[in-house]
Amino acid sequence: MGVRLKTEEYELPTPVEIIIFETEPPCTVCHRAAKVANKIKEKFFGDKVDIRRVSCLTEEAAEWDVQLAPTIVVGEYIIAEGEVPHKEEFIAAIREALGEE
Repeated sequence: MGVRLKTEEYELPTPVEIIIFETEPPCTVCHRAAKVANKIKEKFFGDKVDIRRVSCLTEEAAEWDVQLAPTIVVGEYIIAEGEVPHKEEFIAAIREALGEE
């Protein structure tokens, strides 16, 4: 879906998806991962980011070959397994996925 500006077509940016694969029920580290992701989204990215929390027991988790919880995916890449990445690493991964390097 595009928006026409003057004579050029402009594609609306698609939000970057963050997937947090977590235990069921979510463990302490999984809760912390979601909390950090939501704070980063609110403070820096807003509507440019969508966050989903998904059980490690799902078919989607199997497709990503999730072995540890939490496993955090930003865009097309796993950025952390079994831990919460530092805030700076998280932000850098989102910026890269958005093409804001």
